[in-house]
Amino acid sequence: MDGVGDACQGQQGTVGEPGDTDGDGILDEQDNCPMVPNPDQADVDMDGVGDACQGQQGTVGEPGDMDGDGILDEQDNCPNAYNPGQEDIDLNGVGDACEAPPESGTPGTLDGAALYDDNCASCHGALDQTTITDANPLALEFAIANNTGGMGTLADLTEDYFAAILDVIDGDHDGLPNRVETVDTGTAFDNPDTDGDGVGDGLEVGLGFDPTDAASPGAAPPSSESDLVGTWENLDPSGTIVFETAVFNSDNTYQVSGTDPFDGSTWSETGTWSLSTDGTTLTTVVSTSTDSSSTAGETETFSVVLLPDGRVVLDLWMLWTPAGP
Repeated sequence: MDGVGDACQGQQGTVGEPGDTDGDGILDEQDNCPMVPNPDQADVDMDGVGDACQGQQGTVGEPGDMDGDGILDEQDNCPNAYNPGQEDIDLNGVGDACEAPPESGTPGTLDGAALYDDNCASCHGALDQTTITDANPLALEFAIANNTGGMGTLADLTEDYFAAILDVIDGDHDGLPNRVETVDTGTAFDNPDTDGDGVGDGLEVGLGFDPTDAASPGAAPPSSESDLVGTWENLDPSGTIVFETAVFNSDNTYQVSGTDPFDGSTWSETGTWSLSTDGTTLTTVVSTSTDSSSTAGETETFSVVLLPDGRVVLDLWMLWTPAGP
């Protein structure tokens, strides 16, 4: 008396018990042929698709739908596993139905940036402008458990997903994720320059200095404007590609030109510059610019320090090197 006639009980395309579409006694989520009855689950090539439906096209009748979930194989994130919902919690392109969960605490197995965009950005802004500064997983889990600020919507995320998100959140935008600052470097995750020496924490770590020691690397403000006169280059991390070139002239005019690292387009800017009397602030006034982000008459200010090796750091993270001969 299950509502399925004896003549078709257990046949392909009929409905058995709830969650057992083909009525073979194996629940769909565990059935290697959810649309074809095969109680023995035989799978001679051990590819996850039962012999009973190996090579078949599925109940929808469309060619190339091996698992019969209504999603063509070329578009299916699990072509050999029935998953019409195409769930993919870590957004890595492999469906949850056919992906083994990552081992707890294993770094790099989840796309933290994608998880942040999907779960956090609508409330906390884009990742590069996020307002999240708390790197304590327990605090976040408490907020979710208690639905603080509506965070209960994330209740389905596991510790691995929390960790992946926390590994990419950089609340003070110093180039070091909050988790790294809390666990590894001992720097403040809400202060981009923990030791207050004018060199950002991320840049100090990248250069091999101690971001918690103001004496390392021994940065100091320029003693006069003459310290900045000359040609400077902003290089990529390898030191081989010049992103920008700046010329600061003794008559307090400047010229800057650069190449966009993403599309290869070039831009240039001219203007005037000055150094504050205490040497800590560089001020520029734009005269002309081909960069759409700058306009004539625009004034910008930058914190400035000199490193012992002669390089200049602007605004905690922009590293300029004296151009070679």
